[in-house]
Amino acid sequence: MLTISIFALKEKLLTPPNYMNSNFWSLHYWLNLNPGNLEQTGQQSLSIFFGLVVLAGIVGYMFASKSAADKLLARVYRKIGRLGITMGIIGFFMIFLFYQEIYIFSARFWFLIWLVVVAVWVRSIVHLAKVKIPREKRTLAEQQAFERYLPQKKR
Repeated sequence: MLTISIFALKEKLLTPPNYMNSNFWSLHYWLNLNPGNLEQTGQQSLSIFFGLVVLAGIVGYMFASKSAADKLLARVYRKIGRLGITMGIIGFFMIFLFYQEIYIFSARFWFLIWLVVVAVWVRSIVHLAKVKIPREKRTLAEQQAFERYLPQKKR
């Protein structure tokens, strides 16, 4: 009896959910204002996910403090840390609201809004790291090269 339940549990854990034949892709699924209870596995997996997001934020702040010599890189790490901690806490708050079954705040579309906000925020961080910071480094190098030929104050 025990071996059958272990095999059934193993089969359930190793079989991914089939989202193609479910109502996962329908608008009714995402816009339902009263989605019902969050299953225990869903609640645990979302808690682990949002915990990892908060942990990524803490690591981002740690890297920001370690890279104090490069202030521009530290700025990127601080933004990553702020993203992780803010969105992780908001995620935990969403799980709490879902658990309490508060009518409009437990709707699934809040998770979609959360994803859109994270995507926009990540895009702004990538834009900062790939476009703005190299431009600032270039202008800083040009300014230092120009100031090298200017007369300095005598001390």
